[in-house]
Amino acid sequence: MAEPAIKFDTAAAVEQLIEAGIPREHAAAQVRLLADTINDNFATKADIERLELKLDTRTAELRSEIADVRTEVANLETGLTGKIAELRTEIADVRTEVANLGTRLTGKIAELDTKLTGKIAELDVRLQNTLKWTAGMQVGTILAIIAAVKLI
Repeated sequence: MAEPAIKFDTAAAVEQLIEAGIPREHAAAQVRLLADTINDNFATKADIERLELKLDTRTAELRSEIADVRTEVANLETGLTGKIAELRTEIADVRTEVANLGTRLTGKIAELDTKLTGKIAELDVRLQNTLKWTAGMQVGTILAIIAAVKLI
């Protein structure tokens, strides 16, 4: 039989109730009921020590799990910090490429502008020469027509 939660002298309790005028059967029943209630509802020192041991064990397990989680978080943080640094470097590289591309495009546009300005100037000269030649031809034709009319 398990050790009772509290040391309780049931025989002495029965005798005290009998002395108080309670019949023996009633006194014995009441003391048994009280003893059962005490044994069912009160923890022994051993029960408390077992619970403390379980609590200590579970606390140690939880502390270990917390330490593991902290390690995981630190590792994730380190990994993310590295990834962020890589992305920042990549962004800086892209910005540099875009700036270089902008510079090259500006140079190409300026080059094309210079070529087009030159071509337009050439065409302008050729057009003026063509207009002068055409005007000269028209004047020559008119003079030839006038000379021909005078001869007639």
